[in-house]
Amino acid sequence: MTEEDGRKGVFVAHLVDVQGRLFLDLYPKESDLGMSDIYKWHFLGFHSFLRVEQVQPILQMTTLDPDWVEKLLKDHPEEISHEKAEDRILLTAKPKELQAFLIRHEDTEDAFFEPCQMIPKE
Repeated sequence: MTEEDGRKGVFVAHLVDVQGRLFLDLYPKESDLGMSDIYKWHFLGFHSFLRVEQVQPILQMTTLDPDWVEKLLKDHPEEISHEKAEDRILLTAKPKELQAFLIRHEDTEDAFFEPCQMIPKE
């Protein structure tokens, strides 16, 4: 992945089908602090799941809104296993629980950001 300012991050990525919905599971390949901000955000070595909105003609994906997740877990801490690390919430649930959480909230208002377009490098 290359950000607009040219900084890069290398990820291992897997497409995952969760009850008929595609998600991209990202995991940082290396830890290089000179890499992009998005890459550094993954420095703890955790997986991120992006919901795939469309593949063609331009790949569009979205992620859970961390502010929404934090508010949900403040009000309902039993919703899913999690830990607070510095100023971030890390979901620590097993894959099946995490997948169920994603599907349960896929239509919840404000749970996901607006999709972003991933433009291939020419």
